[in-house]
Amino acid sequence: RIRRGWLGVAGQTVAIPRHAINVFGLRGNGGVIVISVEPGSPAEHAGVKDRDVIVELDGETASSLDDLQRLLTGERVGRPIDLAVVRRTERLVLWPVPSEYGDPRAN
Repeated sequence: RIRRGWLGVAGQTVAIPRHAINVFGLRGNGGVIVISVEPGSPAEHAGVKDRDVIVELDGETASSLDDLQRLLTGERVGRPIDLAVVRRTERLVLWPVPSEYGDPRAN
């Protein structure tokens, strides 16, 4: 059985302008823009907002939705992770605790 982490966000891959990469000291050239946050989800509890751009998870670059899904491994379920986001003019680190994907108690 493979365990996957769940944050409770819907998003899509976006390119990040070169200027923003330099200003925020990002290592990748893309991120995951949050389109919606599931009510009661780990992301909502951690303060993730619509339009945040997720750029790192536990210090690893999340340049795409595929990267984010790959990084949400079972070992991250149930423990705080650092989630770096760009929100307007700030780079923030939030601390969600991923649930197990498919767990009916997740939210």
